[in-house]
Amino acid sequence: MISPSFLAIDLGAESGRGILGKIDRRLTLEEVHRFPNGPVRIGDHIHWDILRIWGEVLACLRLAISLPPAWRSDSYGLPLKMEQKM
Repeated sequence: MISPSFLAIDLGAESGRGILGKIDRRLTLEEVHRFPNGPVRIGDHIHWDILRIWGEVLACLRLAISLPPAWRSDSYGLPLKMEQKM
């Protein structure tokens, strides 16, 4: 049986990271990707660089799916469930 794995995306003011949690008798956590995060100025306003952040989130997903045979992610009630079978 495949052990459950979960990917968490942690976005902070200065950096972000993807953490893969695996449950197999105990919980293990592995950082799969870390990236810088900083604001961008557009006119007189400061915004998150959402397009670059989205690219980094996709990189986290690509790296995570290459590690375990199955992964699942959930973001505040917006489920994204995918399975990769070997």
